[in-house]
Amino acid sequence: MTSAATSAVTSTPRERHVRRLIGVLVAACLSVAGLTAQPAQAADTGSITGTVFTQSVGGAKTPAAEGYIYWSHAPTKDGAYSGSTGHRFTGSTFSLTGLKPGFYKFEVAQVFDAAGSSAYQREYYNDAEVVHDATAVQVVGGKASKVTDMVLEPAGQISGRVTDTAGNPIANASVSFQRSAAGGGPGVTTGPDGRYSTTTGFAKGLVKGVYRVSARHDAAPGVTSHEEKYWKNAATYATATPLTVAPGSATANIDFTLAAAPRIQLTVKDPAGKPVPNADVGVWTFSDGEWGPRRAGPNKTDGAGVYHQTVRIGERHKFFFTPPAGVGGATEWYDNAYGEAAAKEVSATSHGQVLSLTIQLGAAPAITSATPKITGTARSGKTLTVAPGTWTPVGVAVRRQWRANGVPIPGATGPTLRLSNAQAGRRITVQVTGSLDGATPVAVTSAATAAVQGVLTSAKVSISGTAKVGKKLRARTGSWGPSPVTSKYKWYRNGRAISGQKKSTYKVRKADVGKRITVRVTRSKSHYVTVSRLSSKTAKVKKK
Repeated sequence: MTSAATSAVTSTPRERHVRRLIGVLVAACLSVAGLTAQPAQAADTGSITGTVFTQSVGGAKTPAAEGYIYWSHAPTKDGAYSGSTGHRFTGSTFSLTGLKPGFYKFEVAQVFDAAGSSAYQREYYNDAEVVHDATAVQVVGGKASKVTDMVLEPAGQISGRVTDTAGNPIANASVSFQRSAAGGGPGVTTGPDGRYSTTTGFAKGLVKGVYRVSARHDAAPGVTSHEEKYWKNAATYATATPLTVAPGSATANIDFTLAAAPRIQLTVKDPAGKPVPNADVGVWTFSDGEWGPRRAGPNKTDGAGVYHQTVRIGERHKFFFTPPAGVGGATEWYDNAYGEAAAKEVSATSHGQVLSLTIQLGAAPAITSATPKITGTARSGKTLTVAPGTWTPVGVAVRRQWRANGVPIPGATGPTLRLSNAQAGRRITVQVTGSLDGATPVAVTSAATAAVQGVLTSAKVSISGTAKVGKKLRARTGSWGPSPVTSKYKWYRNGRAISGQKKSTYKVRKADVGKRITVRVTRSKSHYVTVSRLSSKTAKVKKK
């Protein structure tokens, strides 16, 4: 948080004068650092105004005498809030000016009452403990946004003790206080006796509200950590018992008993059996139904070549190691595997369990290949599929390259190939190359398909001319392609072929009177599928 800690003492007039002088110096430093509001630009004309009160336990709220407020900005309500700008105000009313459009969250970090006391807990608007939970205020250019009154009251306190299952105190355990599941919250650390108190935290207490309190202990690598628990032994925020904090209250004996967390010790050795220190370890975790890289890090072996990781019971992990420069061997997954699919899962089953694993690097085994097989119809517009076959060991990476008459097809490296007229007349093969770190790649080519048949584009066939004896009819074919193509014509009288009529035109005869004429156009091209189209019928032929 960006707030300053508050003081819980009532000062003398001389002390108040000194403190106000310090406040002026702080404001001056903020100005030099560029943290105070700068002169408004044309687009930065919005403002936020509000009134701050103080209220002691059992007393009435009274206007504040002065204080400090900090704010941050985001272009959208749920966006990332950035920039910590400080502002000192005198009297109970503050006005933040020169603000650009967007959303603002702000915190009254310290406030003094008329008597000079600062015994009031800092808070975000509106009674929020952290910025995530604060109410965002929208600023529209050129307009003033007025917020409801803020009333600062004395802090509430929570204290307790954190021990292990044997009753021994746990020092340096982290205790957190959350108002929402996603918002996080302030935290404190236990002392050597396992005790904690919010009075030792950055803000010296808590804003009034309902909290879920949790504790966990993260120890140094190789040392036992302790699993996180919420108060009353709850495992999650959703199941935790809420704890209400009132102004000036002190809630004690919020205690925790933490079980030892399981951990993994993975030793990485080079081919000669020597540990590999200070090197990256690959960690995959099963989450949301799939395996993927673990984001947290760095994941490195220590000086003794051992990687340490604290885990939860039931979590599923896989580990691999890629030798750095100067270390022999190939990338290897635990246990003696050369790919994620064949790697052995590691899961803890009990509290305090220590899983000791070893990856012993060695030369990669030779790759055993299979002959890829193509299925599908070798015709333009159809899709061919290649099955690469089974390659060993598991973990061999295969890449594909489709070829037409032995020439690579640009960009055709997937498991399927959609054919086009560009491949017409060519035979298709796939070269599959298997590779494994440290092993010699192996390339195998499939058997060739039959020559690909192209597909001609065609247009509707029609007949032009007058259906009368002695008149000439003509076949209209539109655009066919790709050119050049070979065309053939066949004329019909009431669906029966007219002998010898194989040209694009036809002269109407007496025998056609009362009949309807059609024409069939057939076009062909080498390595293309022949296409035939029949015209619609003419009107019945009339005499001259």
